[in-house]
Amino acid sequence: MVDGQRCGISQVQGESYDGLGAYPWVARVGFKNILTGETKYPCTGSIINSRVILTAAHCALAKAENFKLYAVRIGEWMTDTDIDCGDEFCGLPAQDISISHVVVHPGYQKHTFQNNIALIVLKNKINYTVTAQPICLPESWSVTGNNGILVGWGKTAGQTVTPSYQQVLHLPIISVQDCERVYGRTLPVSLEENVCAGGEVGNDACSGFGGAPLAVKHADTFYQVGILSFGSDQCGANGVPSVYTNIKKYVTWIRENTPVDYN
Repeated sequence: MVDGQRCGISQVQGESYDGLGAYPWVARVGFKNILTGETKYPCTGSIINSRVILTAAHCALAKAENFKLYAVRIGEWMTDTDIDCGDEFCGLPAQDISISHVVVHPGYQKHTFQNNIALIVLKNKINYTVTAQPICLPESWSVTGNNGILVGWGKTAGQTVTPSYQQVLHLPIISVQDCERVYGRTLPVSLEENVCAGGEVGNDACSGFGGAPLAVKHADTFYQVGILSFGSDQCGANGVPSVYTNIKKYVTWIRENTPVDYN
């Protein structure tokens, strides 16, 4: 339960439906240019509470020249339309909600991506709709061997242009040892702190997916098990997975750092 209501529910879900409203917890993290007013959305996050977005620390702390963290966009599917429409229905306009403050894990290491997790606390509550719903935090069970679902607005393997619509990837969650074999000499990867997914030819997230939620479906409910932390320049190559922050390790930290009046 989140905010007194169920979490991890897709109100328009079908067995193979990936369209409008299928994954309503996904949010875009926006940065505004303080000189021109232009807003860009280089990162992704997830709704875990009516005023809290979960994302990667490297996204929350991003400092592109003249840009500052500004707002979160909720309920978007297509980036080039004001009203998004699928085959069966149209959604409400996306919600742009200003940011109150950010809570970054105190153990975050930007060079090694350790403890790569942050909370974005919003100034106002999200209006829950068919295209804006919270996702559940994970239970204690192992997710290795499950099918993971990654959602965001970046490029996937083989794409040269960023699409204007939400991208959905179905990725195998594999053992952390597989990630250690790929990254262990340059970056620390551990069973406690990370989840490993991907490694299939032509099927992985590339640029623009930072902070995106990796979810699994269990008994008709979606649970977020990972936050996309880092990957390889060989995106989509055979045996080259991406690495995620293991949310299970941080559930207590998330709850302790969610403002009491926002629960």
